[in-house]
Amino acid sequence: MESRIQSRSDIAAVLLFCLALILPALVQVATGRSDAARQEEQRTLAPLPVLPDSAAAWMQWPRAWEAWHADRFGMRQSLIRLHSHLLYFGLGMSPSPKVIRGDDGWLFLKGVPDIDGDPITDYRGTMPLTPFQLERWRWQLEDQRVWLQQQDVKYLYAVVPGKPSLYADHLPAHIRPYGKQSALEQFMDYMDRHLSFSVLNLTGPMQERGRTHVTYRKTDTHWNDDGALAGAIALTDRIYRDYPDASFPGFDAWNRRSFRYTEGDLARLVGLPGRVYEVLEELTPRRPRARVTPLRDHPLADIVAEVDDPMLPRAVLFHDSFGQYIKPILVEGFRWIRFRWTNLGIETGLVRESAPDVAIQMMGERRIRLGQRYPIEVQQAGNEDRFAASDDVALTSADAALRALNPDVIFDDAGIDVSNTGMLQIPWLPAFATHLAVVGIEVESDRETSISLFWDTQHEDTWMSFQRREVKADLVAGIQRVFLPVLDPETVGAVQIRFPAGQVQVIRSLEVRLVPRDPSSIAGMQANFERGHDGSSS
Repeated sequence: MESRIQSRSDIAAVLLFCLALILPALVQVATGRSDAARQEEQRTLAPLPVLPDSAAAWMQWPRAWEAWHADRFGMRQSLIRLHSHLLYFGLGMSPSPKVIRGDDGWLFLKGVPDIDGDPITDYRGTMPLTPFQLERWRWQLEDQRVWLQQQDVKYLYAVVPGKPSLYADHLPAHIRPYGKQSALEQFMDYMDRHLSFSVLNLTGPMQERGRTHVTYRKTDTHWNDDGALAGAIALTDRIYRDYPDASFPGFDAWNRRSFRYTEGDLARLVGLPGRVYEVLEELTPRRPRARVTPLRDHPLADIVAEVDDPMLPRAVLFHDSFGQYIKPILVEGFRWIRFRWTNLGIETGLVRESAPDVAIQMMGERRIRLGQRYPIEVQQAGNEDRFAASDDVALTSADAALRALNPDVIFDDAGIDVSNTGMLQIPWLPAFATHLAVVGIEVESDRETSISLFWDTQHEDTWMSFQRREVKADLVAGIQRVFLPVLDPETVGAVQIRFPAGQVQVIRSLEVRLVPRDPSSIAGMQANFERGHDGSSS
């Protein structure tokens, strides 16, 4: 009798197991739809694969179909949500490898390094920024300052500290600083010593506000309204140094309304939007004065705002996602301000169109490791300025070393013809370590195209896969001058200038000039250059 009961229990267990295996498929067939991955996963779904047309494609097709089906099988979201509930509420764990669960409801982004940056590594200092990363940022900021200065526009660059930098006491106990400096500390220390102007680090203002108010969202990667207000006051304090009659509403000039916040991006990543939430305070000005115009019908749309106060400046704010939360607050501080969400540095067309007094660029801390592309026009402006200021010539197109390194390239009175090779190699110079080498080229092209400079680096093992060892310049048909910098102090081997294959390209002249990486030497060089432009003698 006992064995019969055991046998029935075994059969029931097997049937339940089989039912669990086939139930998602039965639900999908019965309802005629798939339960596709939703917005909270914040990723692109695998596409439906097309029928293969080759043997190699047939080899890849099963894996592609499996990826498509895995994103859409029946009951998918219900099972994911159940799994998330069990891990988060039952075992106190994070259901997502992208999210770290801290104490008291705090969530932190771990992320995917080449997409999200690496906030925890940056906080711990386990992977210091490379000399290239620091120099790339330095010269990008200098390039943007130079170009904006040419437009008679002031420039302010600001960094928003990441959540681990301010609320590390809510991280799990095993996540603690390891290196001497966090990425933000390393970045700020380097820029303080090397830039010709100062970067605004919002860590201090947010820490000061944090003594009495929480400045970050627990379930999100962004600051809350108190953090954004601290940032807005710090930004306007810096800008208003040139506008002494301008004023911005202080901390006590805002109304507060509590609300339940269920849309945290980290809550979505753990698959529990609505179940994992927090109570936030929305700040609105007691005496609102800004007129806001959205530029399209979307909650994340860029906006323009105006205030009837001639003492306030005009501005453009280039920002990442942190700017979305400072918009309702910062609009009160400018006669006219245009917000532009972008990860591509300053946009030259928008600056010309807007004619601002000041261009602000504000980015989150995790952007530091990711780096940032910016317009080639701006790069050229900065590098041409540095090239013109330097009289330290390291190499010219007449040097024998250049000819010896390029035996297949045609050197004649007309210049250097690279039409056959599509490439010209520049010999490695010991000065690369201590100087920024700017390659000035006068080139003749038969069409619109581009030119690129490539290099190798000493530390291939630590080079980020998403970072390109390349700088580019655009060419038009005809004769023009372009300027390409060797950014990496750890460059090894010959540097390559590459052109698209099969095009007629003639380098009419080439010169490499050196700019000291030591800022004190740059100051002296720049002073001599400016005296020469003024027609005065030393």
